[in-house]
Amino acid sequence: ITLSSTPQLTDGLHSNGLQGQYTTDQALRQLLNGSGLEAVSQGGRNYVLQAQRQNSALALPDTDIRSFSLGNALGSMEGYNATHSQVATKTSMPLVETSQSVSVVTRQQMDDQGSQTVAQAMRYTPGVLTN
Repeated sequence: ITLSSTPQLTDGLHSNGLQGQYTTDQALRQLLNGSGLEAVSQGGRNYVLQAQRQNSALALPDTDIRSFSLGNALGSMEGYNATHSQVATKTSMPLVETSQSVSVVTRQQMDDQGSQTVAQAMRYTPGVLTN
């Protein structure tokens, strides 16, 4: 057979060899097992070595799903006390479980301050400077 490859693809790789009777495809699979390479037939007795394609599904770890009432994260709330924020974590996670500082400006707070622009609404938010 003719087996084509680049030196960079096989640099540092070794094979234990092969003993027994195999078809060409079986022999190449056995020789390349664990190398991350595969021999792709180009028709006839010509093959090209290439990086192995990933055919298997990716297994993800178990996920713990907890639920809670969305309450004021999506709708209106009374006063200045926000318990959830949909924007800070891109989920409606309770603010007490958020591992970062989150400031929420409520509709009530904007109305009480007479805010007409975003800059006016953010002027009393810690860590935010507006012009």
